[in-house]
Amino acid sequence: MQKRKLIAPVLSAITVAILSMSAVTSFAAAPVAIAQAEAPSMTQKAAVAIEDSVITAKVKRALVSDKEVSALKINVATKGGVVILTGAIPSAAAGDRVVKMVAVIEGVKDIQSELQVKG
Repeated sequence: MQKRKLIAPVLSAITVAILSMSAVTSFAAAPVAIAQAEAPSMTQKAAVAIEDSVITAKVKRALVSDKEVSALKINVATKGGVVILTGAIPSAAAGDRVVKMVAVIEGVKDIQSELQVKG
């Protein structure tokens, strides 16, 4: 009986200590978990970069395959699905044609045209 009286407070103290430690650990880990959830992982960044390069390749392929546009020197870059077009074009109509071609390509979220009419 004497042993039971001694064991009960010791077990209670151990239980309180374990619960306290787990609460502290959870509290300390919470900011790390939030930061990880908010920041894109390296895998996510790589996936976006690959997706952007695929979009850029599709846009360039479309431009090269068009007889009216293929001779133009248009630079294409993609960031986060937004296609950025730069270069000189002979007319506003040529720029409109390029933008319309790019708009129908899968994965393009938006188009930023910095094409300049020169001619």
